[in-house]
Amino acid sequence: MLILTWLLLPPDFALLGLTTVYLGLINVISVSGIDSAIIAMPELRPGIARQLNTLSILMGLAGSLGAALVSGAVAAFFRTPELAVVISVMGIAFIATGFGIVPRALLVRDFQFKTLSILDSSQVLIQAFLAVFLAWLGLRYWALVWAGLAGSVWTGSWLLALRGSGFARPKPGDMKKELTLSWQVMVTRLGWYCYSNADFIVAGRMLDKNSYGLYAMAWQIAIVPVEKITSLIASVTPAVFSKVQTQPAELRRYIRALTEGLSLVTFPIGIGLALVAHPLLRTAFRSVWWGSAAPLTLLCVYAVIKSIDELMPQVLKVLQGAGFVMWIQLLALAVFPPSFYYASRWGGTGIAAVWLVMYPAFSAPLYWLVFAKTGMRLKEYLRAIQPASAASAAMIALVFAAKRCIGASTPPAMALAIQVAIGALAYSAVLLLFYRDRLEVLGRLVLRRRPL
Repeated sequence: MLILTWLLLPPDFALLGLTTVYLGLINVISVSGIDSAIIAMPELRPGIARQLNTLSILMGLAGSLGAALVSGAVAAFFRTPELAVVISVMGIAFIATGFGIVPRALLVRDFQFKTLSILDSSQVLIQAFLAVFLAWLGLRYWALVWAGLAGSVWTGSWLLALRGSGFARPKPGDMKKELTLSWQVMVTRLGWYCYSNADFIVAGRMLDKNSYGLYAMAWQIAIVPVEKITSLIASVTPAVFSKVQTQPAELRRYIRALTEGLSLVTFPIGIGLALVAHPLLRTAFRSVWWGSAAPLTLLCVYAVIKSIDELMPQVLKVLQGAGFVMWIQLLALAVFPPSFYYASRWGGTGIAAVWLVMYPAFSAPLYWLVFAKTGMRLKEYLRAIQPASAASAAMIALVFAAKRCIGASTPPAMALAIQVAIGALAYSAVLLLFYRDRLEVLGRLVLRRRPL
C-alpha cells in the first residue's frame, strides 16, 4: 500500500473504494450465510454439501450478473462514469468466490487453518506484487482492479482443488435447517455492512474524488492494523464464550484477560499513529496524501475505542442478547448515515469526527447489558484496561512535550523518529515499572505455560 501511494493518486484509490463498497454489498447477499451454516453443522450430510455448493455457485453467477446490470446506475449515483466498467470487471470475482464458499467453509469446520493461512497469504502476495507491477506500468486504478480479480481467481481455484464437494440440484426441502440459519446470518451481515460502510457511501456522493481518496487512505492506515489484530481474537472467542456461558465468574475472567491483552497491543498502535500522523505522512507519503492527517488522527482514536468493544457483541450472542445487538445496529443504521451527510460539509474530517463522537454512545448499551448479565462491575473492567491506559497517557504527555521541543526546521523524518522513540520508551517504561506482574501473567498465557 505504501508503494502504491507513490505510484497512484487519491482519485485512483477513490474509484476502487467506491467499487468495493457496492460490490461488498452484493457479496454479502451472494454468500447468503452459506459458509456459517456449514460451519455450524458438524454433521452436514455429503448430499447437502453438494446442494449448497451448487447453490453458492449460482449465487456467485447471479452476483456477477447483478453487478453488470446495475453498474451504470451506481456510476450515475456517484457521478463517476468510469465506475460502470470497473464494477462489471470486478464483478467477475463473484464467480470465483461462489466456487470457493463451500470448500473454504469445510476447511474451517475441519480446523484446517494452516492450509487456509498458506492460501490466504499467497493471495495477499500475488495481489500486492501484481498491483505494484501494473501500477508501475502506468495502469492507474486498473492495477488495483486486475490485482484484486487475479487474487480472487487464484484462491477460488485452489479451494475447489483442495476441497471440492461435487454438485447436486438444490432442493430447498432437504436444506431447510441450513437455509434458515444462512438467511438469519445474511440479514445480520447485511445490517452490519450497511451501517459500517455508510461513511464511504456518503463520502463518495458528497465529496470530490480527491477528498474521498484522502479519507479512504486515512481509514486504511488507522483502522486496518487494529482490525487485523481484533479479527484474530474474534475468530476464536465465540467458541470460548459459548463454552463458559453458564459460568459468570469464568466468563468475566475471560472478558478481563482478553480485554487487557487487546488493549496492551491496540492502544499504542492507535494512539501512537494519532500522535505522529503529520510527520508520518510527510515522511512516508507523497505530498498529495498529506491532507489525510486530520481524519487519520480522529480515526486512530476511534480505532482504539472500537478495538476493545469487539468482544461485547460476541458475549451477548451466547447470553441470549443477540436481539439487543441487532436493534442497536438498526438504530445505528438509522442515525449514522444522516449524521455523515451533515458532517460531510467539513469533508473527510467531519465524517471521521462522527465515528469518534457517536460510536461510544452506541457501544455503551452493549457494555451495560454485558455487565448486567455477567455481574461484572465497572471498576473490575476498568482495571483490565488500566495498564494500557496509564502507559498511553504517559506516551501522550511525553510525545507532546517532544513536539514542543522539536523545532519547525527539523526534517519530518527526524521528527518522526524522535517522537516514535520517545513514545515507545514511555509506554514500555510505565508497563515495566508499574505493571510488570500483569505482563508476566499475560506472557505465560501467550507462551501456553498457564491456562487462561
